[in-house]
Amino acid sequence: MTDFAARLATQLDRRARLVLAIILVLVAEAAVLRALNRTFWYDEVFTAILARQPSFQVARDALLQAVDTNPPAFHLAARIGQTLVGDDHLGCRLTGVLGILMILAAVYLILERRVDRLSALTGSVFVMCTVLPAYSYEARPYAFMLGWISLAVLCWQRASTRPLYPWLLALSLALAASLHYYAILIFPAFGLAEAAVLWRARRFRLPVWLALAAGALPMLWLSPYLLALRQAFGSHNWAHPTPFLMFSTYQWLFTFGSAWGWTFAVGIAVLFIRWHLLAAWRRGIEGAMDLAEAVLVFTLLAFPAIAVPAAMLAHGGMAPRYMMVVLVGAALVVGYLAPRLPAGVRLLLLFLLIMDGAMYMGSELLPVALDGVKGARQNAAGEVAAYRKAANQADLPMVVSSGFQYLPMAYYTPPELARNVYQLMDAPGAVQYTGTDSIDLALIILKRYFPLQTPDYQDFFAAHREFLLVANGDSWDWWPRRLRHDGHTLELLAIEGRTSVYKVTLKP
Repeated sequence: MTDFAARLATQLDRRARLVLAIILVLVAEAAVLRALNRTFWYDEVFTAILARQPSFQVARDALLQAVDTNPPAFHLAARIGQTLVGDDHLGCRLTGVLGILMILAAVYLILERRVDRLSALTGSVFVMCTVLPAYSYEARPYAFMLGWISLAVLCWQRASTRPLYPWLLALSLALAASLHYYAILIFPAFGLAEAAVLWRARRFRLPVWLALAAGALPMLWLSPYLLALRQAFGSHNWAHPTPFLMFSTYQWLFTFGSAWGWTFAVGIAVLFIRWHLLAAWRRGIEGAMDLAEAVLVFTLLAFPAIAVPAAMLAHGGMAPRYMMVVLVGAALVVGYLAPRLPAGVRLLLLFLLIMDGAMYMGSELLPVALDGVKGARQNAAGEVAAYRKAANQADLPMVVSSGFQYLPMAYYTPPELARNVYQLMDAPGAVQYTGTDSIDLALIILKRYFPLQTPDYQDFFAAHREFLLVANGDSWDWWPRRLRHDGHTLELLAIEGRTSVYKVTLKP
């Protein structure tokens, strides 16, 4: 059995690139189909609306007014994708599809230089067993940014082999920083790696240091956009960072349940230090580059320890999805550790990872099979009519309690129906009940670029003494509590899935 496993591992090792190519094709196909079917959620609607503006200059001006938290380069890429494809859902999400393919290919190529191809394939496939594939069909910059960061690690690894690689390193880092503001926080990882090269190998790689400096240059012209965001959302940001976020991020990134995300991260980190980093240390100058690379990979894995304190010091927002570069580091660590396993165990691990990724992508494609490619969009367009029919109220104005639910509803609802659907603005009340006014402030700004019904709640109450209230129970659904607290009457008319429809009668 051992000989059979060894022969099979050898055969698969020879065809690892072919297997990777097949995986890339299947992942791309699945991501495209899901991108076509899946409706935009709250954050994605901002991307879609800015991509629909008359010109990119209008979108840039909107970003200077803090209409969205992502830089202009991402919105330019989404706009180009929408123009090329002609479908807003796939066009705006095309960057995510490209991003996941870049990550899978880059992780494999990085590992292939250090370990056998079977282990490199194992590390690459591990990416598909995390939360990252869900962002391969999302109209936000995370996967695309991580694709360029992964390419930057590849270029850094090979910076001494050809003069072209430092140039590509600078370009990759610059593009990553242009796609998401927090990409700048990855630069300390490369700085520590280069410091390890200087200290251990006594080599000062000037082209690499210049590439790192050049890669950070986009932050200079992005500073006005950052200042606008700070002024608009600095007081009560929804993603207020705390030290605990450094630990809970691993729970979110590695969805193994309970405390296994953190346990897994610590476990592979300890094994990586014991089996790889210390081994490179003992080899002295001969292992200097291996040591520097290990420092870089370990810093990627420990990225929350850099990102969370930086956000706290800058009084900025921070969420686990901003730190998904950890997954790139984890995939590399898995690839580095895989050669320590017997051939049969490596084959079994690779098979399990492929099956896990396939089952996840299959479950994500189930809505496509049930609703058709664009069925989910048609269902979203009829959501308002369905609530009115269930409540048997066709004429009363409809208020959506959660702004998180309201914005996608306003995007998909036909204009003739959307005019009588509202989201009430009360920033102090939102802070009181949810701790943040980010959604209220964002919708007020977005209203300049898309027709939204967002009146001040006092003006709305003065004009309407009765109305329908749609509440779905999410974190931003606070109006039922507020209305009951103020003594108004809420009569439950219908329940549609997780959404309740009330008739509200204001007290005299």
